[in-house]
This record gives sequence, structure tokens and C-alpha cells, in this order.
Amino acid sequence: MASCYDDKGKLYLSEVNTLDVSLNKVYSVRLDKDTTVTIIPQLSQSLQENEDNLEYTWLHSTTNHNFYGHGKFDTDLIGTEFKFSYRS
Repeated sequence: MASCYDDKGKLYLSEVNTLDVSLNKVYSVRLDKDTTVTIIPQLSQSLQENEDNLEYTWLHSTTNHNFYGHGKFDTDLIGTEFKFSYRS
């Protein structure tokens, strides 16, 4: 004997907003006197038309490693705006 169970539960699935970030070039800079670095990322989202839902964090690593998501490293918060600009 076999039967099927009629699931009467309500399962609601929501789409997840994915964010793609890219840069026009790789930035490796040795700062000298009067050096200005400006970084403007290109962003696209799957569910949003603008960037009003985003917050920005620019970090400076005092180590010579890719630090994000790899444990605790010494970092300094150096910006919270979309466009990052630094002048030495």
C-alpha cells in the first residue's frame, strides 16, 4: 500500500539580492608626497535599481595580506562613502 502526503504548510521563499562589485583596474600604490588615490567601484544588484540600500566601508590593512574574512588583522576604517579618495 502506498500513499502521498499532502503538505498543507506554507513555505515562503524570498529572492536574495546579490551584489556584484568590480574595479576598472587593480590598485597598488606607494604613496609619496602629494599622491592622490581615487577608487570608484562599479556596482550592480539583482533586486535594486539604485544604491540607497547599501552602506560602504573602506579599510586599510596594516598587514601585507588579504585580510577580509580571514581572521583578525589590524585594520583602520578610512572611509564610509561610495567613492574613496585619499591624499597623502
